[in-house]
Amino acid sequence: MKKYRVLINENWCKGCYICQGLCPKNVFEPAITINDKGIVIITAARQADCIGCHQCDTHCPDLAIIVEKEGE
Repeated sequence: MKKYRVLINENWCKGCYICQGLCPKNVFEPAITINDKGIVIITAARQADCIGCHQCDTHCPDLAIIVEKEGE
């Protein structure tokens, strides 16, 4: 089974949570902390569950998410 890594640019995330709503595996949840802009950003809390469908990075309006195959 392929494994994926979800990278989130905390400076670009505006906390819209579109990724959380689209993810079929419930990988995302709001972070416990806030970023420098005072925004509660998203975190990939369950990265091991990612199936690499790319719904999150394709639909992120701020291009703050990248999904990579591990080892690339």
